[in-house]
Amino acid sequence: METIIVGTDFSLPATNAVNYASGLAKFFSARLILVNAFSLPLAGYDSMEPLDMIAELQQNSVSRLNELKNDIIKRNYDFGIECVSAIGSSFATMRDVANKYSADLAVMGMVGEGSFVKKYLVGSSAIHSARELSIPLFIVPEAAKYHKIHQIAFACDMEKIEETTLLHSAKYFASVFDAEIELVTVNQNSDDGAWNKNEPCSFVEKRLETVRHKNVHIRDNNVSQALQYYFKFHKTDLVIVNPKKHGFFQTLFAESITKNLAFSMEVPLLIIH
Repeated sequence: METIIVGTDFSLPATNAVNYASGLAKFFSARLILVNAFSLPLAGYDSMEPLDMIAELQQNSVSRLNELKNDIIKRNYDFGIECVSAIGSSFATMRDVANKYSADLAVMGMVGEGSFVKKYLVGSSAIHSARELSIPLFIVPEAAKYHKIHQIAFACDMEKIEETTLLHSAKYFASVFDAEIELVTVNQNSDDGAWNKNEPCSFVEKRLETVRHKNVHIRDNNVSQALQYYFKFHKTDLVIVNPKKHGFFQTLFAESITKNLAFSMEVPLLIIH
């Protein structure tokens, strides 16, 4: 893990994500890239001096990024911190910066309310980035503070795990953090004969033989609800999900989520592909 990028709009949730990213960067002795994407106000397009407005916005962006950089350095971390300010959307800027710097990991913030994820992420950029960024992405709740990761939960579809490289990615993070990994699966099949929680999957056991791990099986017809309940009452330091393979992620982070789907998420999500 050599380069980590973190997006910020200078809000409290985003600043918390920056602090979390700096903790990860210190742990890995990695270079940290602070990224701010800004937009030109619509009124600016009617102005006779749009270039001056862009220059002013960028100057303010750079100034605030440098303030964040100096704050991080004061906390005894500086393995290389760079600041990138660009006009455009958050996702496009994060994607471009990730490509330019060959980033290994991205970090973004998430809005919370009393440690409960409610109706919205910071804009919709975290959702878009989670689905489209090719590198792993940490989505950090507002209440989450960086600490050493000892326990990882991987919400996965055991029936399809052999068809992907997801298990390899989950194993990598368990190894680098020297953490135990829980493979959490939800079975919707009511036929007891079709599923035996006491029989470990040989493929999984072989792939994870070098890391501490255990299997957690839940029987419930509502996958999203079952996982929400599990993560609310079984503490972990990190939850790994894959947005393109699991409806849980899409349900949980729909832009308009109802109150009965409110999720007690106090730990980061790690999005892998």
